[in-house]
Amino acid sequence: MPFSREGCARLKLCKAISDTEAENWQRFGRLPDHVNIQNPQPQAQAVQAQAVSLQVQQALASMGLSPLAFPALARRA
Repeated sequence: MPFSREGCARLKLCKAISDTEAENWQRFGRLPDHVNIQNPQPQAQAVQAQAVSLQVQQALASMGLSPLAFPALARRA
């Protein structure tokens, strides 16, 4: 499939391709074999990273911490 900005944005939005894969698609005109253009699915790494991020946020919230407080704590040290 030839590169298109709209197609690239759609695939990146649903996390079917990474930034590196999008760059390679633009440069070489080839998508990775795992990408389904008709029904894009998120990559396993993207799903796992999102789950870990959610768990970290929940852990911080359960301790009563806000991520907004961390820059202030770093300035004190």
